[in-house]
Amino acid sequence: MKPVSKEFRFPPGYGDNRIVLLIRDPWWIFAYWEISRAKEEAAARNIESRGQKAARSILRVYDVTDVIFNGTGAHLYFDIELKDMANNWYINVKSPDRSWLVEIGILASNNEFFPLARSNTVRTPRFGMSEMFDEKWMMQEDEYWRIFGFSGGFGAGKGSLEVRETAKRRLEEQVSSGISSVSSPMRRGRAV
Repeated sequence: MKPVSKEFRFPPGYGDNRIVLLIRDPWWIFAYWEISRAKEEAAARNIESRGQKAARSILRVYDVTDVIFNGTGAHLYFDIELKDMANNWYINVKSPDRSWLVEIGILASNNEFFPLARSNTVRTPRFGMSEMFDEKWMMQEDEYWRIFGFSGGFGAGKGSLEVRETAKRRLEEQVSSGISSVSSPMRRGRAV
């Protein structure tokens, strides 16, 4: 009789109290978090001891561009109400080239915010091509146009199928010309 093996499963949580922020693109950031039940309950007791009620869980998103943030001093902030059992969220910040920080917490009935965890700071990239030129990566203009042509660039406006067919035809021409020069009875001016 075979022993019954337990299938490995990741635990639903690790007992951490943290939120992590990542960049998706110039307009979006991504947050994921884990807050222990004990941390939430302690915050709720603190809110009740002040004569308030815990109203809702929120993510508070701060624009901290060129600011040393210590809980105040952000350029602006906005709140996202969390629903159900969410443990991650894509956040549209609508502004490229800015620094962002997020806190997860509880908003009390008097609108006082009780943070549970603060994220790292991230900076969204600027939108568009870089204005910096690095001579190390520059190429001669004729080389640029050759690569541009191989990439299908001269077929701008064509559909992907047409570009693929053009590239296939060029590759076949190069391969067949290479094969014909190898199989030719003449080699660099000498008869074989």
